[in-house]
Amino acid sequence: MKLLNILQLSCALCLFCSGATAKPIATVINAELSTIWASQNGQLLLAGGEDSTLLRSDDGGKHWQQTALPGNFNILQIEADSQAHHLALGEQGLLYSTDEGKNWAAAQVPAGQIPSRLMFDGKHGRWLATNAKGGMLYSKDGGRKWQTIATLPNIPLLTLSTTTRGGIVAAGIQGTILYSADGRAWHTLKSDISANIRRILPLSDTEGTLAIWSDGSVSLLSPDGKKLSRVAPLGDQAPTVVAYDTKRHQALVGNMNGEVWRSSDAGQSWQTSVVVDKVFLTGLHANPLTGELIASGGRGTVARSQDGGDSWELLRGNEWTSRLQALTTTRDGQSMYAVGTGGLTIRSDDYGNHWTTLQEDTHRYVADLAGIPESNSLVAAGSDGLLIRSEDAGQTWHSVATGLKTDISFQALLRDPRTNTLLACGPMSSLTRSTNGGQSWQGIQPVAEAGEGYFKQVVTDTSGNTMLLVGSPGQVVRSADNGQTWHATDADTSDPGIEQISQAGQGIFIATRRDGRLLRSTDDGQHWTEVANFGIPISGIYTEPQRGLAWAMGLGKLFHSTDHGASWKELNTATATLNFIMRSQQGSLLGFGNAGIIMRSVDDGINWQVIASGIRSSLRKPLQNPANGQIFVPGRDGTVLSSNNDGLSWSSLPTHTRGHLNRLWLSTDGKTLIASGERIVRINLP
Repeated sequence: MKLLNILQLSCALCLFCSGATAKPIATVINAELSTIWASQNGQLLLAGGEDSTLLRSDDGGKHWQQTALPGNFNILQIEADSQAHHLALGEQGLLYSTDEGKNWAAAQVPAGQIPSRLMFDGKHGRWLATNAKGGMLYSKDGGRKWQTIATLPNIPLLTLSTTTRGGIVAAGIQGTILYSADGRAWHTLKSDISANIRRILPLSDTEGTLAIWSDGSVSLLSPDGKKLSRVAPLGDQAPTVVAYDTKRHQALVGNMNGEVWRSSDAGQSWQTSVVVDKVFLTGLHANPLTGELIASGGRGTVARSQDGGDSWELLRGNEWTSRLQALTTTRDGQSMYAVGTGGLTIRSDDYGNHWTTLQEDTHRYVADLAGIPESNSLVAAGSDGLLIRSEDAGQTWHSVATGLKTDISFQALLRDPRTNTLLACGPMSSLTRSTNGGQSWQGIQPVAEAGEGYFKQVVTDTSGNTMLLVGSPGQVVRSADNGQTWHATDADTSDPGIEQISQAGQGIFIATRRDGRLLRSTDDGQHWTEVANFGIPISGIYTEPQRGLAWAMGLGKLFHSTDHGASWKELNTATATLNFIMRSQQGSLLGFGNAGIIMRSVDDGINWQVIASGIRSSLRKPLQNPANGQIFVPGRDGTVLSSNNDGLSWSSLPTHTRGHLNRLWLSTDGKTLIASGERIVRINLP
């Protein structure tokens, strides 16, 4: 998919006093967006979601900026009042802004109370919120301080809405529904429904309000708010979204199966049509001027109906791993916006008839990163055919064609330092290569002589022409012509297979098998012999080819070679289980393992010192800044650690995510760090 408009995600740090120390600022590029708010003219936009993501645009979505939040929040809803005060509801609490969403502060909510839905009551000039712990909350000062409405029953309430006559309806679990004419005095309506509320739908001022319940039951509240009665139920698929078509005076209810139910008699009877089969609908809009209907949801779907919902035309979709989570419009309905998984953001300026992609969905797992030298460009490869490229140090990303006949989950990505060729590999004996910095790719599927060919690693000889593809299961195949043709080697890949291959010298490679055996080749990977059997699974290899040094690690043991991997001895030192070793600029060895383990050696690994990391998360492949020696290491649970003193002490960098991170990239100026894995996180370094 071509990136049509550029979405710039950048971070700004406000220093309130002279001499304040700048701090790293993190933005989760591919966070799941769950809500979007638009001003009346569509120029000011606020979008929020997981991983403390709250984005702001003041140019209609062309450019975006991550706002700084006072803590970690998963944003669920954004609303505004008539005084340009904005409130953002998160799973962890409420935030408010008095400057159109530029800066945010935590609202004061009574201890133990959990707001579940927000609404500004314009008629009475105050904010209201349902309380998941029971009852209601209100604020009279723009959302800064909140109080409880003590007279309400202690029953969890989940949503609320105004009626067309200015009344207020709140509903919750076990058929609970309340009504208020002024937001102060409330009365509970008698209901024979035991389900939980899903949506409230105001109809015309003469029809009343519909309450849509999770089991498909529907209740009609009279216009005066005094009477509640059952009407015709919906189907057995859970309702997810509602809208009212003022042009045709019909209620619309979408569900998780891609259906839209329609009623022109206040729920007394229903008709149904299918938008897209088995698509979870999350957005529904009825244009008050034209009567056109727009539905959005799973698979990145946007569909249009011009006949009141009898039939639907698919405008975009079939993005099987994507979902649009929220849909909003400007007051006149001309501009429409939708957001969803992986930062997906789209816009229409013609009432929903045509859509522009502002930011693609990049939520899939990133297996590997590769940078393009002397530039701000980098490439990421991962699951479900993910192959994306950024030209602005990771602010924006766009998909590139893989060159393969079938989408695969890429396992590894490598840049050959001799030729700058990029190679990405994965299952089905698949390999694709780029010679122009990842702008275009040429695929081979399957690679000849590769056997089953579940490629998990690609290795190059930095001093020769050899490339190796590691199949596990499958063969180890070799190329001597920059990856254009491949031939099988005699490496033993029988069960349980090869775990890792590393270069140990000029024309020399070593390979660890999962059964603890170690293979070695001295002829550019063509022929292999067994040189050691460690008797335990080896979790990682670290080599220094020019010095002939190598280390193999696994299950708390460490083995060392000083002759390019020809012979090995176990070091008589107790270590934790390490997965990665690196050499610092000052000559120290640093080891990284499970449960936050960091170890340091100043004598080539003979003796080790345990270094406190402050975390319990498993650590992955480290990265060092060549300019100043600063060391970074990613890990599980959103971990990125940093050391400025040769690994003697470590501090955590902000990432705003609990997603597992495994790879790092540093910009040429050392100011931007990209961490990838389950999320793509961009960290602006001071």
